[in-house]
Amino acid sequence: VKPGEGFGLTLGMALALIAYLMSDRFLDRQAERAVPKWGLALLGLVMGLMAGVVNIFAPIVVVFALYTRMNPLLMVATFNLSFVTSKSGQLTGFFVPVLQEGLGPLGDRLALQRLQLVGGRLGHQDVQEFGVEARLRFPKFLLPFRSDQFIRRFNPQTTVRLSYNYQKRPDYIRTMANASFGYDWKGTENLVHRVYPMEASLILTPFKDTAFNAWLEGKYLFYSYQPHLIIDSRYSVIWSNKKLLKNQSFQDIRVNIETAGNLLYGGFKLLADDPGEENYQLLGVDFAQYVKTDIDFRSYTYLYEDVSVIFRFFAGLGYAYFNSSAMPFEKQYFSGGANSIRAWQVRSLGPGSYDDPSESRYPNQTGDVKLEANMEYRFKLFWKLEAALFMDAGNIWSLSAEDNREGAGFEFGRFYREIAVGAGAGARAVFSFFIFRFDLGIPLRNPFPLEGSNWLPGNAGITGRDLTFNLAIGYPF
Repeated sequence: VKPGEGFGLTLGMALALIAYLMSDRFLDRQAERAVPKWGLALLGLVMGLMAGVVNIFAPIVVVFALYTRMNPLLMVATFNLSFVTSKSGQLTGFFVPVLQEGLGPLGDRLALQRLQLVGGRLGHQDVQEFGVEARLRFPKFLLPFRSDQFIRRFNPQTTVRLSYNYQKRPDYIRTMANASFGYDWKGTENLVHRVYPMEASLILTPFKDTAFNAWLEGKYLFYSYQPHLIIDSRYSVIWSNKKLLKNQSFQDIRVNIETAGNLLYGGFKLLADDPGEENYQLLGVDFAQYVKTDIDFRSYTYLYEDVSVIFRFFAGLGYAYFNSSAMPFEKQYFSGGANSIRAWQVRSLGPGSYDDPSESRYPNQTGDVKLEANMEYRFKLFWKLEAALFMDAGNIWSLSAEDNREGAGFEFGRFYREIAVGAGAGARAVFSFFIFRFDLGIPLRNPFPLEGSNWLPGNAGITGRDLTFNLAIGYPF
């Protein structure tokens, strides 16, 4: 959230939320608050509807649950009711333009009301995303052979997952259906293996704005926004020496390897006709072919019981070949946001030294390579409130020589000069079952020069519009 774009409202809500949650400590209000069930149902419906319209009322439901010391089952039911009504409201908003054409003047009025409610002013449109997921986990390996001894020794599990995701932006609409199954087991006390033999994703783009489509034409990113099919296999290994005891220093390392399209490409190459300049297709769409790997290292050091220093380093690389001219959009890396470099909005940083102010309204930058380092100093203030000081550095880059975004390519002799640096401070309200987090990021070094230097302090200067406010649930890492 940038100052001037709802920053004051968001900051005010955040401070009010912290003050309200702390009221019991200062006012000594410990008595049970009785609220009738019909009141909870009404709250779930109203707050859910408001969340679906303007996306800011979810914290109020949480505050109400804490204030009334709601029974956990009722709390879950209220949250679920809020979620269902919020998504119903968003779906209703999505179908209004479809009905508008057949409703004449009434449809125009409905569309006008939708713009005013969702965007807050005529002509503005929200970026919307929602998804559903079903996951089934079995406490054993689902294999065509007996594995009793393996089960007793390694505590294996089988996971089956189905999901659907819908994204609506002013420039395009994207849908993704996914199905996967995989196994995970403990190799040793500190080691966990995860193998997904097959994961299938079908990505469609039913709508692209005319101007956005014209901008994509002839560009390297054009393929990333085309309908495509991903059939991949993944392997992950996680090492951690974390103990059950709280506030003990530990480290963990996660390594992921993923590949897609190789068997399909080999089969088509042997049995199918040469497609010429086109790509091989399955189910009428191109299938992706790439390899991707990344490593995530984290170190948690407790200086005192409530004081800790956390360091994180991430490096990732993806490369598309043969049947794909670019990595699929959903498999590319991005930078910025609440869990990345917090001085930049999500997807607004990079790639490399690329800078195009005309795209800043709806940032959506991605790349094939990502390097990132984060350091955070956390300490307790009082009650449930914590504070943090942090510094983030990193960027993303492209590997393809066909990427025509100026400065986007990764080059060993140049990449270190394109590292963005940000710092900031944050506050966290830490409860047993969730964490509210507020981080204020300040850019210190741009990946591209401003008035002769990449460093903002003492050169281009830092103004209020450069600050980025992040509101999130949970720690960033």
